Amino acid sequence: MRKIARNFRSILEIVLIFCIGAILFVQPANKVQAQNLSIPSAKLTFEIPANPSSSIRETYNPETAFAQLAWQAFVALNWPADCNGLPLTDKKIGQAPGFPRVWEFYHFPKDIFLPDGRDPVPLRSPVPLTCQTDNNLDIWDLRLTEADGDRMSLLLADRQPLVDREGNYIVNEIRINPVEVNQIVQNRWYTADNLLEFNNTNNLFALACSNAGQDGLYEGKFPCTENQSVGAIEIKAAWKVLPNPILGETNAVCDIPESRYYKNIRTFQITSDRSTNGSEIVTVPVGLVGFHISQKTSQQGWVWATFEQVDNAPDANNLLTAKNYTLYDRNCRENCQPNTPFAREPYLWRREFPHAVTRNEMGEIQEQIPSQITRLIPIPAIAQSFNSTWQEKLREVSHSSVWQYYQLVGIQWLGTPEVPYNPQLRDVQLREGNQPSRLANTTLESYVQQGLPVHPLGESCVACHTQAKLPYPNTETYADFSYLLNDAQ
Repeated sequence: MRKIARNFRSILEIVLIFCIGAILFVQPANKVQAQNLSIPSAKLTFEIPANPSSSIRETYNPETAFAQLAWQAFVALNWPADCNGLPLTDKKIGQAPGFPRVWEFYHFPKDIFLPDGRDPVPLRSPVPLTCQTDNNLDIWDLRLTEADGDRMSLLLADRQPLVDREGNYIVNEIRINPVEVNQIVQNRWYTADNLLEFNNTNNLFALACSNAGQDGLYEGKFPCTENQSVGAIEIKAAWKVLPNPILGETNAVCDIPESRYYKNIRTFQITSDRSTNGSEIVTVPVGLVGFHISQKTSQQGWVWATFEQVDNAPDANNLLTAKNYTLYDRNCRENCQPNTPFAREPYLWRREFPHAVTRNEMGEIQEQIPSQITRLIPIPAIAQSFNSTWQEKLREVSHSSVWQYYQLVGIQWLGTPEVPYNPQLRDVQLREGNQPSRLANTTLESYVQQGLPVHPLGESCVACHTQAKLPYPNTETYADFSYLLNDAQ
């Protein structure tokens, strides 16, 4: 009976975590439905916005201001950059297709959080392949069993891989902007021992905010290290592995043109226990399919925005007219249960295209079963309106611009940003606040978008990140919505 009671208590705690994390942290999106859906004009600039616009918020509504912030950040982060990581000021997004993007020079968490808490200084930004030379070659790790802290990973938030309809793993990576990197390095927070001073009462952990700027004064309601421009930004990107024409590989399943993706090259090493060909260095062409931005502002605290390539997956309520998608086959005849992880361990990589394989009980190599993903959380009306405006603006730069094929899926923000940092208010406000918007990216939260009861922390970025804690032995202290600090050793 004690064991049953313990199990019941564990389940109850998980459910309570979701409910607590979901309440009041996010401004409800459904309030916007009855408001004005007109939106401000799109302006293409390489400057990353520091805060949501107060004037837009007052003229339209809060969700409009946050959606504008999201699109501005997406465009600026994906602006073409020179080989020093600086935006090309004489170009626009949609031009200079052979150049890397600004965010691709941001650091991986593994660059900062070294084994045994070693000093990461001096730091050198990762160099995209298009900027590398024989004397300056970066080979990034690819892990099939560990997602957190690695440079490239095949596992999603719930430690399951996602396999596209061609039979390749979706590859993802996490990056941190220089503001957050500098704060972590200067305070030596890459070592777990240096985080022991923080607690949930009188010394709260907080990452850097943006400056207040002209959009409103920072009132000191929650801990914040202000900067001259933007605050901490964490990015998670998902990539589809493309056929390599040099090797004679072809796309035999999916009918989506490669011209609709932002494409680049990723080079990584696969360990012998995860490769069918022994330890090897792999170089593959990839197309961007998912892009998640977590940004801390001084005006509202954390803001989450997530984007996808438009051909990823159909809406679950509109399958009768669905075409073929990257993650959905309209002619599926076997293993077709939507949003179910079919891939089986061991998760292996083979040299031949498609690359996602496993080994059966007889030791034989078999291709992994592709995922069948649908969008369970519809894209809100305001996001759809923004998408139309910004996609048209991107087409004006170039009718062949790949960026016109990306869309804002949704946004979330802290409805009352001071609450998580006030020990006296936190528990009460979390219990008595409003319900949040639901938000999930089909390439990064493919299976957790189902939410309760299958995935207690699904359906909401905020509900999940609310529970981020500092590393052992300070595991009861909140880490300001960032799971990356848990990598400190």
